[in-house]
Amino acid sequence: MGTQDRAIPASNERAGGQFYIGSTCIYGAFPNDMPIFVGSSRSVTFSVRTFLDQLYGGNLSFNAWCCFAAIADHRSTLKPAECALVAKASSRRIAEFSTGRYCARQALERFGCSDSAVLADKYGAPIWPAGYMGSISHCSDLAVAVVATRSAGISFGVDIEDAVNIEDEVVAMISSPNELEKLLVLPRCDLPISWRTVLFSAKESAFKAIFSATGSAAAPRDISVTIDVDGSFSVAWDADDATGAVPLLLVGRWLMWRQAVFTMAWIRP
Repeated sequence: MGTQDRAIPASNERAGGQFYIGSTCIYGAFPNDMPIFVGSSRSVTFSVRTFLDQLYGGNLSFNAWCCFAAIADHRSTLKPAECALVAKASSRRIAEFSTGRYCARQALERFGCSDSAVLADKYGAPIWPAGYMGSISHCSDLAVAVVATRSAGISFGVDIEDAVNIEDEVVAMISSPNELEKLLVLPRCDLPISWRTVLFSAKESAFKAIFSATGSAAAPRDISVTIDVDGSFSVAWDADDATGAVPLLLVGRWLMWRQAVFTMAWIRP
């Protein structure tokens, strides 16, 4: 591993491509085919635990499977009940939805479960087959799903965002003054992302994890995120007293590949 605070070049320098965990450039961290599948219907599925353990020395205490895929029309892989959810949707929305479900099914297959539909509740959150839980997200080019068994006793969320600068108005709506101050003291790096994008994605993944654990829709400003340049982040949720929920502490990882930021947040069992 070598640390290089520089932007990703237009072409890959090695077969494994360039992959950033935090601001550290890691070659070949993902399977070698990952950097070349964007723009096609190819996908890659891998063990989250094995992957993060290799990078962080065993900080993940549960096993999960992750699948990334390029956004494409995967409606042929949908179950009839899933098709019904996007029957009147645009072609773009069908591609996003079907690729997310395709990723979910690829991850579920690693646990020996692939025949069940992944539907959606009234909030649009995925309804997972009995005994499983997971999280799905997409950006303009990629979709991702992470799945684990409920027996792991874990709640988590994932998010993927295009590496674009988040507008000032949006940042002000979701962030506390303290969070913004902490972003200002982070060292500058030349990755094609801003710390505000990482913050936004970390809050999204934390929101999903909190909702999975409590059923409460946390207000963005109640989710306090602290980002570290090593690719980790921590989250504190101060629950609204009216919900009766217990405040939670979460941990997470952020990473960048190509022009996308990926975050995963989880509540320690």
